[in-house]
Amino acid sequence: MKADKIETLRTRYPWYFDPSVSTLPDGWFHAVDHFLSQLKDIGDLADCVIVRFERMPYGLQAFVAPCQFNWTGESALALVRAQEALLLASQSLCEVCGLPGVETLPGATEGAQAGFFCEEHLSSAAVQVEQEKARWADLAFLFRDGPPALDRSMPEDIRKIAFDYLGKIAAKVREWDQAGYIHIKLAFDEGLLVMRPIYIPGYELIVGMEITEFCSTAEELADTRPYIQDWTDRARTIFGTLIDEGCVIRLTSRQFYILQQTLKIAASMEVGFVLKDCVDWNPGYEVDYDCDTTPHLEKELDGLMSALVVRLGFTETDRPILPEAPGGRP
Repeated sequence: MKADKIETLRTRYPWYFDPSVSTLPDGWFHAVDHFLSQLKDIGDLADCVIVRFERMPYGLQAFVAPCQFNWTGESALALVRAQEALLLASQSLCEVCGLPGVETLPGATEGAQAGFFCEEHLSSAAVQVEQEKARWADLAFLFRDGPPALDRSMPEDIRKIAFDYLGKIAAKVREWDQAGYIHIKLAFDEGLLVMRPIYIPGYELIVGMEITEFCSTAEELADTRPYIQDWTDRARTIFGTLIDEGCVIRLTSRQFYILQQTLKIAASMEVGFVLKDCVDWNPGYEVDYDCDTTPHLEKELDGLMSALVVRLGFTETDRPILPEAPGGRP
């Protein structure tokens, strides 16, 4: 759902608003708006109701958790009717434009969420489903119980990351004849991509290490939350002695991916490179490193690290202030 629609719901129903509305399609905005207005009319229950929306294979479901001592039989019946009306509305309104008169489009995999589209938007949605079916047919051997039913709310850029890295994993499994020894668990949970390898005894360790790295990279790239997090332990696991004992690395997930690319280049230069710190203080930053090499190579390394500072966005004058991840600064 677009940001302006989300903000409208947040403003109209501050006591009932839940971030789960952000995962819903724009076409269901009026259905959600009507449901929340009905919930508000049931009674003054703002202090005892938690609302969460979830797209199910058959339509939109609203889950409401009231405190029992304030919840009467009459209000409970009104809630059930409102929930039923929301579900029926989601099945009868185009999820793109919100117009009535829709057809149901089955998902690309077994158990996947059905789509609901008007005549105008049905054909393009059907093409996308067929394309995804073809992708899953090529990747099916990676999944023990068949391809997963991905949430339709998964953004297109994250979906692309998932399929790109599944393709890399499939190619590696085929190259080493590891089909049946390596499976992938794939999900989209609370806005985050989950891609985890499952290894069967007899798999090649070197292949497992590469596939674990593929999965971790996919999750990091898909994590678009603008949080500054501590990546020190993760970096030390990947790069070992390239990370100084007292080093601190605090970046967003995308910044950390850029740093990884630079560290791989620095490692290949064989200049005794050691990263001492890479912190986005937001505002401000700190990048410190050391090396043991000739002046010529040191100059080349300085150029690499200067380019890193630019790629991380540290030189931008209008950078937004980003929140800290839980735990705060060290």
